[in-house]
Amino acid sequence: MAKAEFGTPKYLSKQMKLKGLQKLKWYCQVCEKQCRDDNGFKCHIRSESHIKRIANVGKSDIENYSKQFQDNFISQLRNYHGEKSINANRFYNQLIQQKDHVHLTATKWSSLSQFVQDMARKGIIKAEITDDSDQSLSGVDISYINNSGDEAMRKALLKKKDDAERGDEAMSSMLLQQQIKRDQILRKVETHEEEDIEPAAEPSKPIKITLGGTKKHDSSNFKKANAFKVSKPKKTNVFKS
Repeated sequence: MAKAEFGTPKYLSKQMKLKGLQKLKWYCQVCEKQCRDDNGFKCHIRSESHIKRIANVGKSDIENYSKQFQDNFISQLRNYHGEKSINANRFYNQLIQQKDHVHLTATKWSSLSQFVQDMARKGIIKAEITDDSDQSLSGVDISYINNSGDEAMRKALLKKKDDAERGDEAMSSMLLQQQIKRDQILRKVETHEEEDIEPAAEPSKPIKITLGGTKKHDSSNFKKANAFKVSKPKKTNVFKS
């Protein structure tokens, strides 16, 4: 089938269709050719040019594609999201929007989940399962781990600053507790001194209340008291006849 000439409506329609994102399984990384359907992809892999290029592909080429995909994946994750977590599938869909990226099908990893597990095992990214019931990557969040020297120095300075602030807070709280204890001791001493200065209160005596008349005097005592009195002589009238 003859190709459409440049500038013709058929050529423009094909170019417009190629601008859209096609299925990745119909893309040939070696030939850098995107096919629009399964039939076109089968025809391409049977072509003589594709067979010749595939024959020259070795392990070094696959390692090169794998390194390019890994570098692009990690750089995009670091630049656009930093150390913030994002869903693995969502980020991968953002990554493949660029048509010139190296496809995962040309690398040594057979799936995205295998790639994520490998990167997490190497300590390059952090993978966390957000939904235990979902075993697919839709329930896995990934985040970049910054292991550079500048980042390590920055974290060390932040940790040192936090430790210093915690030490100052501990020192201030300790001084406050000591001051509170000192005030309590002074209050106790002042209360004891006041108690010593105040006179001791006399024990209250019971009050007796007598009902009825006055108390009768003892006649025997009265007689004893009168026994010591000297009786005066009686006066006699001598002129009495």
